[in-house]
Amino acid sequence: KNLHSRQRFALEMQEPWANYLLTRRKTIETRAYNLPLVLLGRSIDVLQTPQGAAKVSSLGNEIEVLSSRSSTWSKENPSLIGWCRFISVKEYRTREDFIADEQYHLVSSDNPYGWKKGTKDQVIYGWVVGECGFSTTTQGGNDYTIMDDDKDNSPRRNTCTAATTNNDVSLRAIRRMRSLFEIIQQQPLPPTNTCNNNKDVAS
Repeated sequence: KNLHSRQRFALEMQEPWANYLLTRRKTIETRAYNLPLVLLGRSIDVLQTPQGAAKVSSLGNEIEVLSSRSSTWSKENPSLIGWCRFISVKEYRTREDFIADEQYHLVSSDNPYGWKKGTKDQVIYGWVVGECGFSTTTQGGNDYTIMDDDKDNSPRRNTCTAATTNNDVSLRAIRRMRSLFEIIQQQPLPPTNTCNNNKDVAS
């Protein structure tokens, strides 16, 4: 199906992969399909679901989700815990190339998501993570914690407070392509007001 630039999308990710990506422990997300061109460089929500069977979605094709990390998060109420931008895509066409990048994608050779020996014309796509961050709801507004690397490769926490307060809101998510969901109805505002940068990243 066609994906449009005006739509808001979320990528379904099981734990622990969602947190690994948002903390930049994982900087390449591997998939069996290419990232749609319309999503390259765009902010995409991270839709966190509990750890489950590999390569099997625990979600229906149309679900309700929470707009932020919440104490009421569960399998029945998956949450949009953060966001990321994928800035490029690598194509792994050999087992050797895939294993060489294990420190970035964290998928070991014996992992169900890993390289399958003996498979003809196999391609695994590596979505390279650019900027990313957690989203949390606070009394003062929506705080977006941005995780990236500065010039000396030290992690930096960049906390931006949006202008409006937005408590947990139930949104509708519709599966449009494999693990990609369109998020419709209400949208939180992007961070626009106050930003504080420092070198101390909380664990």
